[in-house]
Amino acid sequence: MRNFINIGQLSHNYYKFDAHVHNCWEVCYYISGSGTNTIGGTVVPFRENVIICQPPNVAHEEISSEGYQNFYFTLEYMYNFGMEIPVFYDGPGNECLQIIQQLLYVFHKQGHNWRSVAEATLALLTEYFISYVKYRKSPEVEFFEKLLIDNLDNSDFILADHIHKMPFSDTYFMKLFKKETGYTPNEYLAVRRIEHAKRILASGSAIRVKDVAELCGFKDTFYFSRVFKKITGNPPSNLIPIARDNSL
Repeated sequence: MRNFINIGQLSHNYYKFDAHVHNCWEVCYYISGSGTNTIGGTVVPFRENVIICQPPNVAHEEISSEGYQNFYFTLEYMYNFGMEIPVFYDGPGNECLQIIQQLLYVFHKQGHNWRSVAEATLALLTEYFISYVKYRKSPEVEFFEKLLIDNLDNSDFILADHIHKMPFSDTYFMKLFKKETGYTPNEYLAVRRIEHAKRILASGSAIRVKDVAELCGFKDTFYFSRVFKKITGNPPSNLIPIARDNSL
């Protein structure tokens, strides 16, 4: 996506936007409501966090019985996603929404070098879209991945409690999670915590292994060391000299 033209927001409910045509691409990110966007005769349903890319010179019309709001922006060129009408679903952390909100601010402020910033922001958004096309997981697995990452440092996080809340049986969800990530939820959390610990230890800061364990969600330093060695092959005290000298 490049050659950014304009961006705006529908900040109150719209129920119908009559058919109209642009000579450029228009991208809509729906922030509330649900309905249909009819693009050249193709009916595309939308709901919150759906992103629809409308091709140039094709009439499109939006209808919603409950009302909808969105961000919309136009640009001259669109990356070839292999779809006639590219449709995406934002991640559980609303990464694309945050980028589009920043794009809105950059454009309307029009500060120093704003065009270059806008193009760089569009490039980042394009990379997210590409990742959604090639590597998209089920929404439930993506939600749970975010939940685990948000709790890397939380030693009170009880994994089983959150698995029980998923809209599947525990057994089915754990099989689905492993199929799409390569790990069980417990393994995924352990690996992400140990990777986080490795980066902290490798930073060279004068910090005890006990403190690293706490920063990575482990109450028990010795258990942390066992998990660390199981995953990496080495105890955390061997990663850097500082850690070895201050292991407890």
